Amino acid sequence: MKKIRNTPYLFLKIYLLLFALICGVVYCFILSDVYKNQNKFVPVSSDYIVILGHSITSDGEPSPWLLKRLEQGLTIYNDGYADKIVVTGGMPKNFETSVASVMGNWLIKQGVPTQNIIFEEKAKNTYENLKFTKELIDADPEPKILVVTNDFHIYRSMLIANKFFDNISGVSSDIPMGFKKNFALLKEPLSIMKYEFIHKETEQKGGTK
Repeated sequence: MKKIRNTPYLFLKIYLLLFALICGVVYCFILSDVYKNQNKFVPVSSDYIVILGHSITSDGEPSPWLLKRLEQGLTIYNDGYADKIVVTGGMPKNFETSVASVMGNWLIKQGVPTQNIIFEEKAKNTYENLKFTKELIDADPEPKILVVTNDFHIYRSMLIANKFFDNISGVSSDIPMGFKKNFALLKEPLSIMKYEFIHKETEQKGGTK
């Protein structure tokens, strides 16, 4: 007896295969951009240095990658690129202090005056880092911001910053290549695609649609 093919099911498999192929191609293009742009952003004189938060250790100190961001931000501050520093990061689970507080305390210990530090203590991700920073400094009509983060993270950070600010520049801290950094790099395209689908059309420069 001749076997009858399930044509709709066959078409569904073809569509899924094509969708997976397209997603794979898009992923590879984004990953290429992430790799190529790790160290291509150049800082310019700004109103605010915005240091993006990362994890903190169990004893409430900056993690190694966060410390890299802070050291880079401090260098830029001491070089006179801006007079104000925004530290951004909310309170992690099971902690009694915010990431921003840990970052600010570290900068104060390095000699940065407290009045020159602005604390953003609600953000839980990169998108919120920049969204809530925008809300904090919104009284400034056209603020120039200088984004500071790690090299693998700078491309996505600048994409998001561009949605909230008209005048942006960036600088990244180098992270040595290794398993952890490679894993972080491989995750970046997925985070960028998530941002494109969820947030890109809901926020515009200057506020919410």
